[in-house]
Amino acid sequence: MLIDAALRRMDTGVFGTCVDCGYDIPIERLEALPFAIRCEEDATRHELEVRGGHQATPTL
Repeated sequence: MLIDAALRRMDTGVFGTCVDCGYDIPIERLEALPFAIRCEEDATRHELEVRGGHQATPTL
């Protein structure tokens, strides 16, 4: 499903462009996560907003 969405973004010419800031997503990020829709900075910001501004506390 995520890969299908990435392929659709390729077809429309927006693959590799951050949906939040509009800048190019670094190739290293796309190689690791070809379905990424946000640059690392905006992805982090988005995750914090989704969690209500709280970072998850790691457990052992």
